[in-house]
Amino acid sequence: MTVAPDISTRVLLALAQALHEHGTPAHRLEDSLARVARALELHTAQFLSTPTAMHLAFGDGAGQRVYLCRATSERVDLATLGQLDEIVDDIVAGRLAATGALARLEALRTLGNRHSPRAKRWASATASGTAAVFLGGGLAELVLASALGWVVGALAQWSARMPRARPMHAPLAAFCVAVLVSLASAAAPGLSDGLVLVSALIMLVPGLTLTVAMTELASGHVVSGTARLAGGMTLMFTILFGAALGRPLAAALPVPVGWPLPALELPPGTWLACLAATTIAFTILLEARSRDAGWIAVACGVGYGAARLGAWGLGPELGAFAGAVAVGLASNAVARRFRRPATLMRLPGLLLLVPGSLGFRSLDSLLMADTIAGTDGLFRVGLVTVALATGLFAADLLLPTRRAL
Repeated sequence: MTVAPDISTRVLLALAQALHEHGTPAHRLEDSLARVARALELHTAQFLSTPTAMHLAFGDGAGQRVYLCRATSERVDLATLGQLDEIVDDIVAGRLAATGALARLEALRTLGNRHSPRAKRWASATASGTAAVFLGGGLAELVLASALGWVVGALAQWSARMPRARPMHAPLAAFCVAVLVSLASAAAPGLSDGLVLVSALIMLVPGLTLTVAMTELASGHVVSGTARLAGGMTLMFTILFGAALGRPLAAALPVPVGWPLPALELPPGTWLACLAATTIAFTILLEARSRDAGWIAVACGVGYGAARLGAWGLGPELGAFAGAVAVGLASNAVARRFRRPATLMRLPGLLLLVPGSLGFRSLDSLLMADTIAGTDGLFRVGLVTVALATGLFAADLLLPTRRAL
């Protein structure tokens, strides 16, 4: 006999599904659900989050009911996360009943994308171009990385319309970018092909996934953290395989040589313009509301500035720690003062700090049989991810957010 869930259980099920689909880490997701369960007087509720499923249990002993919410993909939507944070806050404060909460959650499921496919393609191009500048490239690298970032964004939209093509998106994008970069490098000596390759694929490299996995592991969510870490490393290897497949193919193609590029350095202060452009790109790619672009700009500026200062005085690993602490404190302060989710600033700020490019270069070095450089790079990736996770925990200790998300 099937027992229909009551209204309070339905609220928790809908909330768990929505939070999970929008990329909420396990420790914050389970904490949010626990707070709502206490407010709805479901004191026996238990939760287990993994990257692909949510388990919710209600009751004790033989009468316990267990629900499974299956999810195969996560997409970050900062605007929806903000509304979910408001729903959680209203339920906990007693301002919203279960019936009203369920209606608001159902309304969120009908919302479409806030930004057009064209805007997302140009945002992808902008993110890749600014990444080339942050990694030390010149004008030629900026232009080429931007063009290839647009190609990666277009391929992402094409694969999203074809379910069978989704697992091939990352290696296919890496393959196409590697071929084009290798051809451009052969035709124009002097181009930093490795930098352009990493910059063009920067939004695919799972640096943020690895950082979130480390945060989950450090907070005791071993199942979710281990699964997320394995998924991130698998994605990294598929990207590397696509790039490794494209390079020899490009080398076999006839390319006219003899167009050396002039040394076109970017003017001083270009990084400020890149921070502004990055803000716009993150606002679109992370599905944030336009009015939140200012907070995203503050997060990017605080994180990048603190990391640069920390790296100058303490080294890159401690620089990442300083950047994470600064981003965490800024996001928590905004969450406390303006009742906004800390994720609104924390996620964009971390995207400039995560060691995705370093991890990709380390695996590429191993592929090229440079064992020493590859091993050293992977060790530094581990240190940076631990530094970021520790920095976020330190910020939460110094200035608690008082909010679930």
